[in-house]
Amino acid sequence: MLGAGTQSDPYIVKTPDDLNNVRNNLTASYQLGNDIDMSSWGNWNPISFYDGNNWVNGFSGNFDGKGFRIKNLTVNKNNNEIYLGLFGQFHNGTLQNVGMENVQINTNNAGNCSYAGSLVGFSYGATIKNCFSINGSVKAKDESGGLIGKIDTGIVHNCYSSNQVTITSEYYGGGLIGSVDSNSVVRNSYSSGRVIYTNSSSYNGKSGFAGFIRSNSNILFENCFFDKQSSNQETSPTIGISGKTTIEMKNQSTYTNWDFTNTWLIKNDYPSLRAFGVPIVANKGTISVNAYTNSTNSLAAKSQKSVKQLETFQQPVYTNSERHIATLRLSESYGLPIFSVAEKSTRTVRSGQFNVITFINPISSSVERKSKTFKHLLSSLSPLGSDISVLYPLSTRVINAHVYALETPSRAYMIENISKVSYMENPSSWEVID
Repeated sequence: MLGAGTQSDPYIVKTPDDLNNVRNNLTASYQLGNDIDMSSWGNWNPISFYDGNNWVNGFSGNFDGKGFRIKNLTVNKNNNEIYLGLFGQFHNGTLQNVGMENVQINTNNAGNCSYAGSLVGFSYGATIKNCFSINGSVKAKDESGGLIGKIDTGIVHNCYSSNQVTITSEYYGGGLIGSVDSNSVVRNSYSSGRVIYTNSSSYNGKSGFAGFIRSNSNILFENCFFDKQSSNQETSPTIGISGKTTIEMKNQSTYTNWDFTNTWLIKNDYPSLRAFGVPIVANKGTISVNAYTNSTNSLAAKSQKSVKQLETFQQPVYTNSERHIATLRLSESYGLPIFSVAEKSTRTVRSGQFNVITFINPISSSVERKSKTFKHLLSSLSPLGSDISVLYPLSTRVINAHVYALETPSRAYMIENISKVSYMENPSSWEVID
């Protein structure tokens, strides 16, 4: 296992083998690293249980479940074994944040197996808090409960159980705790499991939460409840334990002074601990439902798409034609050749040869600096001449004339190499006098 077994660096329990090895160091600190399924383990020997022959010291370290669960643990004992559960004995340490699911503790009716609980058989001087056990069963002779068999000089806080408890003698058992002895405190806890006595017992009917409670022994119960319907136990044996109906047990207002902000949550069911998340609702049974429907008839008529016809009418189109006689003017334009004069000048700025003396061999270097070549492009344009011939009107009729203007620009394109040429337009223009 990982860890050093100290409170600051506890051993990490992640497998059934890790859990079994806890018995090899009963004073160390442990914590669960994940849920553990014990279904393949078989018959579990509780940590620190008494087999009727060899006495074993109780576990006195610390065990923190960290909100994980131990599932499908089975304990089968037939003779005189006592202190049965995940832990047989848990003394003077802290056991917290452990969830137990489907734990089965079975003993022989003829045996003397006692002090049984799904989590702890017998606890002395220990603190047990934020723990639960559900969907399981505990069967033993006496002093046995759904979560804890017996506590003495200990504290139980924020715990619950729904396990069925069966007592095979005339003695006592309880829904959460089988018996509570001197100098013990139990707060904010409940039970909802059924409690069954196979023999006639004076404790039957008042063992919904706890069976035997030693009188005048500095024992305190605060805000504890049991379901008097599901447990089949009607009477509360002492102050601080109240029997409620199932409906009341699923109502938050029943649980006065409980912390439903940080510790508990309730959603139309019994309360559960926030450290373990929202509980999964147990399967109450399977119901097969056969559904039948009558034949479905449909009357469908064939429908034809509607046809839309669009007719467009256009009025006659009339045109007016007029003949116009215009004066014809002819214009001819000539573009004379464009002559360009380009000058090129090259200037050598400096040319020479220099010797560089070193301590190895002379190095000679030829340095020549040349300026860029400047090109000047001069363009000249001779005047353009235009000859216009005019034909005079043949009659005095009003003439509508249409004139179009034609441009014959002269253009020179720019070529960049330091030389720059701009272009000039020399349009031909004329006037028309009607």
